This record gives sequence, C-alpha cells and structure tokens, in this order.
Amino acid sequence: MPTAFTHAAAGITTAYLLSGRRDSVMLWIYVVILSVMADFDVIAFNLGIPYSHIFGHRGFFHSLLFAACVSFIFSMMYHCSKRKISFSHLRVLLVFMLVSALHPILDMFTNGGLGIGLFIPFNNERLFFPDRPIKVSPIGLHSFFSGRGITVLKSELRIVILPSISLFLAVFLLRKITVKPE
Repeated sequence: MPTAFTHAAAGITTAYLLSGRRDSVMLWIYVVILSVMADFDVIAFNLGIPYSHIFGHRGFFHSLLFAACVSFIFSMMYHCSKRKISFSHLRVLLVFMLVSALHPILDMFTNGGLGIGLFIPFNNERLFFPDRPIKVSPIGLHSFFSGRGITVLKSELRIVILPSISLFLAVFLLRKITVKPE
C-alpha cells in the first residue's frame, strides 16, 4: 500500500480540483479521513482475520462499494444541518466518492500483497494493474521508519506526491490569477 501521506496528498489534490474555493475546514478533514480510511482494515490482522479473507487487508474495505457507502455517510454528516438536497450535496458526494475510490486504485499500482478487492462482494478476485511502480509500504511504525520505509517514500514522492503537489499548486495559481476582483 502507499503510505498515508501519499493517499492524503492524492486525495487532497483530487478534492481541490473538484471542490469550490470556499469549502469548509470540515470538508478537508473528511477528505483526509476518507483518503486513508480503507487502510483501517489492518486491524484485521489483530483480530486474526487472514489477509486473503474478504474482510482482510485490501479486501472489502478497499472495494468501490465500501467507498460509495462511506462517502454517502460522510456527505450526509457534512450536510446534516441542511434540510434540502442541493447540487452542493451531489458535488460533495462525488468528491468524497472519488477520494475514497482513489485509495484502492493507488494500491493497485503497488508491487506487493495479494491484490485489491475492488469489486467485493460482487467479485472476490484481488486485482493489480499490470504496471506496478509504487513500492509497497511496510505495515507498522517500526517497519515504516526503516531503510525499506525510506525506499517506499522515495518511490511515492516521485510517482504520486510531487505530481500531486505540482498539480495542486498549478490549479491554485491558476485560480488566483483568474479570480476577478469584486
């Protein structure tokens, strides 16, 4: 899996590209949570659930169905104070769904593990992309702060984080120079 830093960088950039200029801090908090939420399934190891089980790591919690469900819940929480459904609700739901779905898509570019259960429960097959340039991150803090963890961060920096930051900054600057004074 890519690290939480990489998932957050890609999620924030995706949300920024699709969001309005005046979105609340809560939206960004939800974006960060949703961008890393799929990896909460590592708790399965502590519960004795095997990696290959549909509820194991990179199983159901990395599926598009899970991404859609948690995105719907988070969009309802985000808009809980509003009584009417509006275009804003749909825009936020779309942003949340794309950010959530981006997590397993990025994981499909990694070079380790058993694959991603993208279509669970409809199809339990674990998938990878044919080209897998991202080094798989070690699980656990001790392993992460090792030579292997540094190698992973270097691959993620080059393949995901720097392009995400560059795209974010380009759009930010473009928005700044195209804003009409009021």
